[in-house]
Order: sequence, then C-alpha cells, then structure tokens
Amino acid sequence: MDAFEAWVSNYVSLTNLRVGPAQSPAADLAAQHPGYQDLFEYPVSYTAVLKQILENEGPGGTDRFVLVGRKAGSPWLILDIASSP
Repeated sequence: MDAFEAWVSNYVSLTNLRVGPAQSPAADLAAQHPGYQDLFEYPVSYTAVLKQILENEGPGGTDRFVLVGRKAGSPWLILDIASSP
C-alpha cells in the first residue's frame, strides 16, 4: 500500500463537507501537471473521524485544497490534495 492509499484508508467518515468556489491554481502548481487542461483548485473543509491520529491529520475540522484537471477527451481527475494553496 502506498502512502496515499494508507492516508485514505485511515478515514472512517467525513461530515460537514463544504466545497468552496473554484479558483485558478498558482502557476507553479499548474506547471507540475503538464498536459492537463481546465485546472481548478477547490478549498474543501470537513470533519473527519480517523482510525488513528497522524502527525498532520487529527480528528475534527480540516481544511484542504483539491486540484482537479483533465486531459483533452479524458475524465476529470483529482491531481493533488494539499493543506495550503
């Protein structure tokens, strides 16, 4: 299991999910994903119940920034999840 799969499998539930309006990502972040069009970053807030508390992830309210994008003719993908824009 890679680090991302381990992080996701640590979640028991999410509540109070709020997704803010789409923003254009910073140029340096967009440059890390060449070939993707329609890049958007969304601020996301939620309350998490976790199997175990981690260094950068505890129970309660959490804010993240989710980058989504797609290549021509392809479906939308989550490209990055970060704690700051």
